[in-house]
Amino acid sequence: MEKIYETNITDLGDRYQEFLTSQGMVVLFKDNAPDELKEYCILHQKNNLSEEIETGDILRMGGKEYKITAVGDVVNGNLDKLGHITLKFDGNDTAEMKGSLHLEEEEVPSVNIGEKIVVFKE
Repeated sequence: MEKIYETNITDLGDRYQEFLTSQGMVVLFKDNAPDELKEYCILHQKNNLSEEIETGDILRMGGKEYKITAVGDVVNGNLDKLGHITLKFDGNDTAEMKGSLHLEEEEVPSVNIGEKIVVFKE
């Protein structure tokens, strides 16, 4: 598998786990996230997207791998420029929002500061 994206988690918003549990989604944002969103986000610092993310690619987070089932129209641009997308663990094969990356419906493990989020081409 070829790595096409990697970032390190630098901070966890106080309410990110609550948001994941209630909404089934995780919001990624670089450290410059607006203050009103930070508490709901997984924050990261660097942003290395070497190739466009596509359906069928694999996202690794929290020591677990998830198959990508749908990619919103602005996911690649937003991730590359802003470091901001929404991860939805619902298995949908059509993106509900332009900035959503849908992944297979699986339990999402907790993550820790310092861990990596990585996307691979199969």
